[in-house]
Amino acid sequence: MSWSHDCDVTKVLLAQHLWNRTAACSAEEIGTSEGMYDQGPGPRRMQDRPHNTGRVVRIINFERGKNLTKQLPGLAEPFGVITNFLILKRMNEAYIEMSTPEEAMAVADYYSTNEALINGKPVRVNLSQKYKCMKKWEKPEVKSIGKKTETGKVVHLSKLPSSGYTDTEFLKLVEDFGKVKTYILMRARNKSVVEMEKVEDAQDMVKRCETVPLVFNGKTLQVELSERYKKLVLRQSLEFFFTT
Repeated sequence: MSWSHDCDVTKVLLAQHLWNRTAACSAEEIGTSEGMYDQGPGPRRMQDRPHNTGRVVRIINFERGKNLTKQLPGLAEPFGVITNFLILKRMNEAYIEMSTPEEAMAVADYYSTNEALINGKPVRVNLSQKYKCMKKWEKPEVKSIGKKTETGKVVHLSKLPSSGYTDTEFLKLVEDFGKVKTYILMRARNKSVVEMEKVEDAQDMVKRCETVPLVFNGKTLQVELSERYKKLVLRQSLEFFFTT
């Protein structure tokens, strides 16, 4: 099934969904005005939305493929204005921030009863319970004027799990932000230092993790750009050390 066909199906279902909601609201208003909406004894249906609803929609369980940067926002575009968007490809997870909580709620409501498709396969769409909004960020510009203003490429990660994962699994997490030149993984100290190939990737990693915290094996990691160390060097004894 093509992406364009998925979009057409979504638009048709959305129109039906909005019509049903309008009809339901009209019926409630008529019933209330005529005294017919008394539910009587027993459990009552909650009618008011939570006041602390966020603006962030979470999409998970999608497979990596082409046009994700267009297809994922396309699920939310019919419901309002998208103000921010972040996709974590290696985690198969994406976050979309709408302009209002009502728009975000409309997205979640719609896909709670209608199937969301990416590349023809179903995905899960719901309100983010952890994040209410997303910080604005731009990819930093690197200005270099001589050696004194050189920006480092070393990222410091702390609060790592002490066990239960391989080096390969750790690298897959980090390589979502760019190509890794070298790294030191210190499980016993619950931390790691990673040198990226590009300065931009190191800064981008820190900025993105400020927006959406990096989680690894159930642990929320602390990610910082090293202000002291600019690169990692491998000695002949095969032991890493820092250089400033």
